[in-house]
Amino acid sequence: MIALISRWKLKNGCSDELIQALKELTIQVELNEPNTLSYNVHIRAKPPLDSDNQPLNPPAKNIPNDLQNEVIFYERYASAEAFSAHVTGEIFNEFRQKYIHHFYQSPDKAGWPQTDNTYLELESDFTR
Repeated sequence: MIALISRWKLKNGCSDELIQALKELTIQVELNEPNTLSYNVHIRAKPPLDSDNQPLNPPAKNIPNDLQNEVIFYERYASAEAFSAHVTGEIFNEFRQKYIHHFYQSPDKAGWPQTDNTYLELESDFTR
């Protein structure tokens, strides 16, 4: 299994257009990439607990979309081949090409977003 967290740096916040596109990307990956085991897309949120680790009451308001500075993907694939099929596949690359203007581009690879990728090795697991 391959697992990673990929952080894509946004230029000017996370527009409603981009949020909708990310939702559609997730649906297309789920429907068409059976060896993609998990594909979760996140934006930053404020902490739900205070300094004593108690729930904030009232809860913290969301960070406005125009103040978001990254999109965070948590991804799991059945194999390296499945991961390769995703990043070389039509779904991912159509998204990347159409929405690259929302992200800072990689200085090393034209047309690709600037990312901070962390690959993970599973030591223990629980999902409810």
